[in-house]
Amino acid sequence: MENQTTCLNCGATFDARYAYCPYCGQANRPNKMDMKFVISEFFSANFNLDSRFISTIKRLLFSPASLTQDFLKGKRTRYTSPVRIYLIISFIYFFILSVVPDTSRQAVKTNISDTKPQPVSVLTEKKQQKETLTPFEQRVRQHTEKLKTEEGQKTFWYKVRQYFSMGMWLLMPLTALILNLLFYKNTFYYEHLIFIIHLQSVWFIISAVYILLQRVIAWKGLFILEILLLLWVTFLWFKRFYTKSTFGTIWKMILFFSAFGGLILLFFVVISLVSILY
Repeated sequence: MENQTTCLNCGATFDARYAYCPYCGQANRPNKMDMKFVISEFFSANFNLDSRFISTIKRLLFSPASLTQDFLKGKRTRYTSPVRIYLIISFIYFFILSVVPDTSRQAVKTNISDTKPQPVSVLTEKKQQKETLTPFEQRVRQHTEKLKTEEGQKTFWYKVRQYFSMGMWLLMPLTALILNLLFYKNTFYYEHLIFIIHLQSVWFIISAVYILLQRVIAWKGLFILEILLLLWVTFLWFKRFYTKSTFGTIWKMILFFSAFGGLILLFFVVISLVSILY
């Protein structure tokens, strides 16, 4: 009876070596709660994180396309589901994107006080031109003037990354349709959908690491390195999942990114117009 314990939930007595109560299923742990326990419970309740999450991340990063292949073969219990892993990673990515400060916007505020005063004639001329423009034309002109400055360009590319990430998520069904059209032989639509969910999860991880590194490493080539890494990872995923030759994989990637880029560009134009109008 020395190894017996009492369940704090149902009051039943059982072997203290059990990890869970055999009567009600509550975890056999002390009643004392600390911050680690609270954080663990939060992520477990909202994202159902367990050992499968770690193994899933490892397969995503270090074994291109094998996770998708295992899932389609029916090996699903050992890994986190594609939708859940995508939601977790995208949540972390957008959290980092929103929390990490945008230095370009800070620079704009700093440089406002450094601008030289303009002559009265120039200000009068601009005021007259502004009065003849419609509200929409004024907002377009305002955004155009900002793009002429270095800070405005930085802000522009920051928004491009933000909208691009949103576009990948919203346009995912159409992206899977593009892959279905490119690789239509002996395949089904849902296979391409699972593939693009996993691949975009990897893209989010790489982009999140880049966002963190760019605040620490002041190197202009970091962005180019990110693009090259994204292309290389995408090539490995395409080649191993669709089992094409090197030339065939590159050709399919060119077609895919042409169509995918067109979708993202259309999405970006629509969002840009909305941001100008509202």
